[in-house]
Amino acid sequence: MIGVALLIGFRPVASFTDWLCIVGLLLLFTLAFSWLSAIIGLLVKSVEAVQWFGFVLIFPLTFASAAFVPTDTMPKYLRIFAEN
Repeated sequence: MIGVALLIGFRPVASFTDWLCIVGLLLLFTLAFSWLSAIIGLLVKSVEAVQWFGFVLIFPLTFASAAFVPTDTMPKYLRIFAEN
């Protein structure tokens, strides 16, 4: 994905230490979601329930982002969440 972004004109301006911080945040975010998935897997009794529960938690996050609509058209409380 980074290669395609570079091909279409993305030019990073962050320093090397900034990129290390970004990678660290991504790793922490991945670790947090992995633990959340593991906890859900321990709490529910079937595979279908794990998939359903995970979907219910993650699905709203896709609509609370700027992936589908610009943030300036969102209500203030949702705009603050989507921009951060």
